[in-house]
Amino acid sequence: MVVKPSGGPCWGLPGWDTAQIQETLARHINLILYVALFLCLSTTAQSGELTITPSVTYFNSFTDNIDQDPDGLEENAIVTEIAPNVQVRSEGARASFGLNAAARFTHQTGGEDEGITVRPNLTGTGNIEAIKNLLFLDLDASVSQELLNSQNVDTDANRETTAAYRVSPFLVARIKDYGNGELRYTFSHVVIDSSEFSDDLTHAGSLTFDSGNVLTRTRATFELSASHTQRSNDDDITRADVTQTLEYFLTRRFSVFGTGGYQLFDDGDSENEVDGVIWRTGFHLRGPRSELTASYGRIDDEESFAGDLNYRLGAWTTVRAGYSETLETGQERVLDNTQFIGIDPDTGILIDTRTGLPFDPNDNRTSLTDQTVRTKRFTAGLTYVRDRNQIGINGAIEEQNDETSNEDEDHSSIGVFWERRLDRDTTLLLSGTYEASHFELEDRSDDEYSGSATISYSILENVTAFASYIYRRQDSTDPTDEYSENRITTGMRITF
Repeated sequence: MVVKPSGGPCWGLPGWDTAQIQETLARHINLILYVALFLCLSTTAQSGELTITPSVTYFNSFTDNIDQDPDGLEENAIVTEIAPNVQVRSEGARASFGLNAAARFTHQTGGEDEGITVRPNLTGTGNIEAIKNLLFLDLDASVSQELLNSQNVDTDANRETTAAYRVSPFLVARIKDYGNGELRYTFSHVVIDSSEFSDDLTHAGSLTFDSGNVLTRTRATFELSASHTQRSNDDDITRADVTQTLEYFLTRRFSVFGTGGYQLFDDGDSENEVDGVIWRTGFHLRGPRSELTASYGRIDDEESFAGDLNYRLGAWTTVRAGYSETLETGQERVLDNTQFIGIDPDTGILIDTRTGLPFDPNDNRTSLTDQTVRTKRFTAGLTYVRDRNQIGINGAIEEQNDETSNEDEDHSSIGVFWERRLDRDTTLLLSGTYEASHFELEDRSDDEYSGSATISYSILENVTAFASYIYRRQDSTDPTDEYSENRITTGMRITF
C-alpha cells in the first residue's frame, strides 16, 4: 500500500500525512504483531530460554532507474528506508521457536511508488510438546511481499503484502506392539492485501499409522487425509487422499518402497479435477553423511518423478537438491513454503531447509494467481563454510502450467555468492545471479543479469555501517521490457 503526499505534515516533513500513515500502520503492522505475539506466547510458557534481539536499519539509496523502465524512459529517485526488526529465539526441553519480524518504512522521491510505503515481513516457526509424548503443536507463519505478475518488472509496485500462517495440533500414541499413530488437525489462513485475489481459509485433518520397527525388515504406513479450503473470490477447494505404503529394507541403510491409494481433488474447474488411483515406487538411501530419496509414480492425474538429496562433503561443504511436481494455487504455494522454515542448530538463523540458506519469504518468482496450476520445481545448492569464508551456489528450474488460461511460465536461475571476513570488523560480500524466463501466452523470453558488492564495518559492538552497489540488466525479445539499473546504497544497522 502506498501513501501519496496529501494533507498536513508529519514529523516535520512536508507532504507526509499523519492520518494516512496511521491507517497504513494499522492495516499492516497489527497483523504482523498479532501473528508474532501468538507464536511467541505459545512457546514461551514451555521454553527454557528466551532471547529477544531488537534492531533498526536505516539506509539511503540512489537509483538511475527506479521503475526499471526501458532506455530513454528512466527516472532517477532516492529511496530512504527505516526498518525496525526483532529476532526472537526460544529453546527448551519441550519447545523451540524462532521469529524474525520487520516493518519497512520507505520514502521514494519518484516512480510508481512515490511517497511513503509500509511493508511488513515476518518469518516464524515453532514446536511445542504440550503433554509429554502425547500432545504436540506445530506453528509456522510468514508475511511476505508476493510478486503479482512475473511478466512485469520486479518492483515494490508489482508486489503485495501476503500473510500466511498454519496452526497444527496433533496427538502421537504408541499402539501397543503394533506401531505408532498420529492424529492431526491443521488450521491455516492466507490473507492477501488486494481485492483482486482470494483469501483462503483451510481446515485439514489427517490420520497416520506407522508400524515402525515392529517388523524386522518391513515398514507399513497408512495415511488418510482430507481438507476443505474456503475462498473469498473463487470456488472452494476440496482434497482427499488415502494411501498405503510398504517399505522393505534390503540393508540397514537402503530400502525400496511402494505406495498405492486413491485421490480426490475438486476446485470447481473440470480441467483440474482429479478422481482416481495414485501409485508411487522408489528407494531411500541413508548414510552417515548423506540421504537420498527418489520415486516415480502417478499423482494429481499425471505420472511424475520426485526426489531429494542431502549430502555432506567433508566438514565444510553441503550439497542439497530436490525435484517435485504439485497441483496448487498461488495461495497454497505461499502457505506450503512455510513448512520449509527451519532453525540452524549451530547459528540459530532461520533457514530454508531445502537450501540451507537463510529463509527469504519474498523469494517466489512465479506470478501470484487464484488459478490452480501444475508446477514442476527443481532446486540445487552447494554451501561451503570454512574459517572466514562462506561460498554458495544455488540454482532453480520452475515450470508453471495453467491448463485453464494457458498462461504458462518457465523460469531458470543460478546464483553465486562469496562472503569473506576481511578482519575482525570488516566483511565483504560479492554476489551474482542470472535468470531466464519464458512466457508462453506472449511468446516472450527475458534474460536478467545482476551483480552486487557490499562491504560492512562494525563501528561499535552493536553498530554496523554498510555500503553496496547493485547492477541489474534485462534483455528481452520484447524491446519494451529491456532495462538496466545502477543502485548505490549506504546505511547503518543498530542492535539493542
